[in-house]
Amino acid sequence: MSDIENEGAMRKPSICLVDDDDMMLSLFSRVLKRTGCDVIIAKGPDAATDVLANSRVDVMISDLRMPDVTDGEQLLKHAQTQYPGLAVWMMSSEFCAEMRDHLLRSGAAQCIEKPFKADNIAQLIDQLGIPNLVREPATSR
Repeated sequence: MSDIENEGAMRKPSICLVDDDDMMLSLFSRVLKRTGCDVIIAKGPDAATDVLANSRVDVMISDLRMPDVTDGEQLLKHAQTQYPGLAVWMMSSEFCAEMRDHLLRSGAAQCIEKPFKADNIAQLIDQLGIPNLVREPATSR
């Protein structure tokens, strides 16, 4: 089936998870898989740029603070420029109101506090309203 024929088919949402910490990637990818989504892991902004260029992604969830303090913001700007319809959610364990407002004004669709729960992410995905996306039932794994 070609991509055009496949456009109308139901599919699971695809999430690109971006962080520079292997342990966080492992933990958060397990949480995200419980929402019934496909998860593509990207270790850092460079890997995320490659994922976005080569994969169908519905949501990118990126850590705000990576080795370069502005990596998350730079990745947000790149996604907004190159993939304007992509929902970008920024995550951090330390959002202040000013930073949250700045990120939302800069194009982030959501700011998610670490650690997050699968139920919260599932609700946000369901609110996206992207046609043909169907999450698998949540699991208790």
